[in-house]
Amino acid sequence: MTTLIRALMVLSALVAIGWRAWPRPVPRDELVALRDRIEARLVEQVDAGRLARESGHTYGVDLGNALYYAALRGHAALYDRLRAVAVARFVVQSPDDPETHGMVSWRRHDREPIDASGTTEGLRVAAGLWEGGRRFDRAADRDLALAALHAYGRHATVDQGQWFIRNYFNFGTRTYANDSYLVDYDPDLLRRVAAEAGDAAIAELADKSYALVRAARAPSGLVYSMIQPDVATLVPGFPMPAFAPNDLLQLNATCTVAETVTRGAPEVARGVVEFARARLADLRLYYRARDGAPLRGTRAEVTTLSCLVRAAVGLGDRTAARDFARAALPRWRAFADYPSEPWLYVAGEVLLALQAAIDAGVGE
Repeated sequence: MTTLIRALMVLSALVAIGWRAWPRPVPRDELVALRDRIEARLVEQVDAGRLARESGHTYGVDLGNALYYAALRGHAALYDRLRAVAVARFVVQSPDDPETHGMVSWRRHDREPIDASGTTEGLRVAAGLWEGGRRFDRAADRDLALAALHAYGRHATVDQGQWFIRNYFNFGTRTYANDSYLVDYDPDLLRRVAAEAGDAAIAELADKSYALVRAARAPSGLVYSMIQPDVATLVPGFPMPAFAPNDLLQLNATCTVAETVTRGAPEVARGVVEFARARLADLRLYYRARDGAPLRGTRAEVTTLSCLVRAAVGLGDRTAARDFARAALPRWRAFADYPSEPWLYVAGEVLLALQAAIDAGVGE
């Protein structure tokens, strides 16, 4: 009897271990319910005109993400409200000033004039307008998106032999910045729009952007965050002036880059996805560029996990997408119950991830 009891205890322990190790499903019904809850709050916030962060500024990246989500969902009423803000306050329409026509402000405040353009913001708003024009058959929105992308292209320059997109245009001094961030690029969007519009200039932007992103890969498999070509004046012959401050890379930013090249440079995106998946049990926000060593004390955020879901879906890797969604699920639940700031930005990131997971059949 004692032997039987011991055998049953061992069997019970093995079953428990196996149960814990077996991947838990990601319930599709819960993904849909979470999306619908957060979307309902988004509609409520937009209807009430609550788009600004605590500083009173409304940010182009927040608006662009929400606009793109509304277009993907086919939510015409939400799209129209967000579009009205984008067109009236963010997209510069100045035919008499060809330099600034089509530029997208990086942020706006009711009591302040536009101070600078935003390149990431221009891409996000253009993506929303292009998708909205396609979804709702609105030629005017496609035209606005093309104007924004051509204005984005005017940020391009060559310095020390290196092509790159300057981070912003200062409306006060009418000068461009001379640095660039890898999140300022979206080659997949540019290639898709170029193909659908038959636009050779945007196609060229896409090709050059892919080449730059490929060249900016760090030894760890992640992607460097900044480009400063004038570094070459200090170190002649330096092959690629891409780097990370203090050799630290933010996983959220490098995932944002990965998400924009899943179609045209999948090897870059896959490197980031595999890097994060291998460390999913203890995913951190910062890693060293040269060897992938983590910076202790700062865990990956809900926006990071949401981005990883979208990147894996973009690669067609449902297994990785499911793993990331499983890890993100408690964070998504927490955000739905206790919304965190900056709310509109986080909501856009989460909603786009939930929608991508639902569309890709990640839920079971």
